[in-house]
Amino acid sequence: LLLLLVATIGFSVFAIKLQKDAGISAVRGYIDNDVSQHVIAEYGDATSVEDLFCQLAIFACNNFQYNYRQADVQRIQWFDYMDFVQGKMGYGGGPYSGICYDFAAYTSTVVEIIANYKGWSNVRVDVVSIKSLKNGSRHACNFIYVEDDVYYIDLTWDSTEYQQGRM
Repeated sequence: LLLLLVATIGFSVFAIKLQKDAGISAVRGYIDNDVSQHVIAEYGDATSVEDLFCQLAIFACNNFQYNYRQADVQRIQWFDYMDFVQGKMGYGGGPYSGICYDFAAYTSTVVEIIANYKGWSNVRVDVVSIKSLKNGSRHACNFIYVEDDVYYIDLTWDSTEYQQGRM
């Protein structure tokens, strides 16, 4: 059993290294030139990190659709930026249709690409899974670190509240 555990850990470390070397994130999938160009075209005019957050929230409120069917059937979380944008996630719903994990992975992808594009070297973004203490349900959102500040970004909350007329 111990040998199996050591082999599993070794394989995981090796797989993570291969993903990093290939430009693939276990959270965001493959980020190629098409993804970068799409993100820069949409958000490249952001003048600051805070401006980028505002642009993301406005975009999410106007475009994101929570996919309840996907939430009911998806068991393995994987995000492909272009599939999300083009509505090819396999669960129906069209472009920008997904669940909280997709919205958080989208945010992570956008912030990372724009921070690199703008030369904002002091920005780090995490996709965070939050587990409810009451019923055990999970929710994904983002913590974004900019120098000594930490921002909580939840585009699922923002878009849902907006679309239901509460924001």
